[in-house]
Amino acid sequence: MSPRPVDKELKRKQIMEAALELYKDKGFTETTVEEIAIRAGIGKGTVYGYFKSKEEVALSLIGNVFNRQSEEFRNFKFSSDDQEKAIRDFLQLAMGDVDEFSSVILIFFEIWSSQKGKSMGLNRILSERFEKMAFHLNRIILDGKKKGVFRADLNRKTLISMIVSSIDGLLLFFTLYKPRKSSIQNRIRELEAMIIQYLKS
Repeated sequence: MSPRPVDKELKRKQIMEAALELYKDKGFTETTVEEIAIRAGIGKGTVYGYFKSKEEVALSLIGNVFNRQSEEFRNFKFSSDDQEKAIRDFLQLAMGDVDEFSSVILIFFEIWSSQKGKSMGLNRILSERFEKMAFHLNRIILDGKKKGVFRADLNRKTLISMIVSSIDGLLLFFTLYKPRKSSIQNRIRELEAMIIQYLKS
């Protein structure tokens, strides 16, 4: 009898959690599928029943974090009356759970710097994440321009790229230097203020 869907999902989660622990402890490159199996308390063959490789496990971990963020964006009701608030809300959502992002961002860059980055589809993951963020930012900025809240001469495409790059840069900074929670919030507020000032000045 084949495993129930719930059992399969739990097993898949068990493998991913074990892999994440090892990737954080040893790094992606030094981790083997056999070690993932041992940490998960299952056989090596069971891991291959769910994932073709450790690369696929990593891809699933990264994708899950980005997908959860996309779901939050999709469900959030951005203000159509207060574009400044909408920008602030967007940035808070984009920064998300810093701890969760930190858990996968170093794995992401380790894979990205290797030759396997492109073959694993990381370009596709990045592109999809950017497009989803750009969709919401574009609507907020366009509304702000139409209502005279934001500058009329703004180049939305360039601005969106700058905002997303700033978000990713700050997330990487938090991951590498691990500042206090209060410092994280202060830096996010500073980013909000700089972006809004640029949008209006």
